[in-house]
Amino acid sequence: MNNDILFSDLAKQCAPYENISDKRLKDKWYSCSYETKDFSGSMLVAFEECNPKDVELNPKISGWHKIYVGLYTHFTEQSEIDIKLTSDEAFMAVSPCMERGFGEHIVEDVFWKCAKMDGESVVMGKHNSIGRTQNAMIAWIRFVPMSEEETEKHLFEQNRTDTKRLYATDDMHNKLCFRDVSHISGWKTAVANVCNSDVEWLAVENLSLNDGEAGDGDIEAFCFRSAYERSYAQRAKTDFSYDTLKEVVDYGKRMKLKMCVSQRVAMWQMEFPESGIFFDKKFTLENPALRCIDRDGDVTEYLSFMYPEVQNYIIDEFVRLAKTGCDALMPIFSRGWPFILFEKPFCDKFFECYGEDARELPLDDERIMKLKCEIMTDFMQKLRSAIRNAVPERKPELHAKVLFSLYNCRLVGLDVETWAKEGICERIISAERRIREVLIPEIMQEENPGKIDLKKFTEYASSGEHCHIEYHYDDIFAPMADSKGIMRGPESQAERVGEFAAIEQKYGLKTYIEIMPRTLAPDKIKEKALAIYNAGGNNIALWDAETRTKRLAEWSMWRRLGHKDELSGFEAYDSSLMNKVRIIKLEGKNVRTYKPLWGG
Repeated sequence: MNNDILFSDLAKQCAPYENISDKRLKDKWYSCSYETKDFSGSMLVAFEECNPKDVELNPKISGWHKIYVGLYTHFTEQSEIDIKLTSDEAFMAVSPCMERGFGEHIVEDVFWKCAKMDGESVVMGKHNSIGRTQNAMIAWIRFVPMSEEETEKHLFEQNRTDTKRLYATDDMHNKLCFRDVSHISGWKTAVANVCNSDVEWLAVENLSLNDGEAGDGDIEAFCFRSAYERSYAQRAKTDFSYDTLKEVVDYGKRMKLKMCVSQRVAMWQMEFPESGIFFDKKFTLENPALRCIDRDGDVTEYLSFMYPEVQNYIIDEFVRLAKTGCDALMPIFSRGWPFILFEKPFCDKFFECYGEDARELPLDDERIMKLKCEIMTDFMQKLRSAIRNAVPERKPELHAKVLFSLYNCRLVGLDVETWAKEGICERIISAERRIREVLIPEIMQEENPGKIDLKKFTEYASSGEHCHIEYHYDDIFAPMADSKGIMRGPESQAERVGEFAAIEQKYGLKTYIEIMPRTLAPDKIKEKALAIYNAGGNNIALWDAETRTKRLAEWSMWRRLGHKDELSGFEAYDSSLMNKVRIIKLEGKNVRTYKPLWGG
């Protein structure tokens, strides 16, 4: 600690000083004095909708250092700040983990990165809040000189390839809705966030298939939530286009990441009240006859893969994305079911094959699942051929994000084992999501107990407190009964991982097991990762990486999960990576014991 270089008076030590004020102004950083038991200083604060210009701290040091940032957190105030070195191409968004009690005033002194500081300054900014607003609060920056041995170890770790076992995805939606991304640097944070980690693959999601026009509704109609008003306005002027994706992909590859462009095959959609803002799709709106139809004739909002027009629409977009220079493309099947229901072409084909009315059978009927799987596998084969033909000189890989278990995948038409056997895709990500249909004996035909009475089904589907289609996600390890009372699904993570590991071993299809939820204490993160490795898994996936990377105390564990053989020896709460420092005075006021909190 004696060699540490602590900059605790940031309001006086950063430049340009004209961007900082001792008054609360919308276009300035506010200088907030504080005291801890051991030292005092001034933190930089930009409140909610304030948008001050960037400031820099020039430490005037050289050589390799570990850099720690003091991120302030309070039980009522969320905080997020953008930070980078002058040589970095894009900011990284960071925030405290917000683990604090009522009335506590805590600064997380947390490791950010290692860097050679010759000629470097630390740049701090607050992203322009387009949607959800929050404070930016940073109390100090601390530099710890690295020994020659530590530097060599860091450089060795940077160049390792055997720990690259993580697949991170960024849905890009958070950036569109909550950040000003009118400039490419706003999008590039997706890449900056995962650098210097065990991430091998980064998937960035294409948003341009959501082609609802701004102006479909009156912007004033959305003023009931200012976040939507701003997001709607940004959607009107932001073209998340091929060129934007290409620049993000190029930046990622320059940072030695393997880059994938992903797309929800059902595209984005939201329910009321978020509906009609910017998630509408022209193709869907203009083609109501191409949607999935429930067994009682109810029209859903989902496009059906039974129709060649739908398949071609999605394939054409992936062909366009293949030309961004990406290393892979990934259809996301874990969001947006169903893909096929009881459309007339499906029912006709089913009757031709089996001589029965598909509508009278449960979704988990083996024959229904088999036919859906054949149709979706045919789609995947056509998709693979199309993207390979689009860029024959590169031949991008085809990845797929699927559901929780092999059974749940087949239930919606995703035959992972056949994809592996036929070499249709190179990588599979298993998400912690599943679906099932819950039927009751009372809606079955009296003369045929295994078949559904469609009139009774219509009444059943509209009655009761709950939807008869159940969606489950995050920590869903419990078998569930199918329509025949047979228990389906893995009983444990070990069983789930074993299913996918067996396919990987037999066919060489690389599989990644997703860890959820997004926010976990470091000891729980380590525990879940070890459970995957101990069950025979080799790779881990992180959905919504942008929500994990910014919580530095947790990211210190997430980013190292690729160290499969060393992970068990890692400290879950490594004091060298994060320490909590108590604030005892703020703005000259005593917050140590009797806090000025009469309104709380």
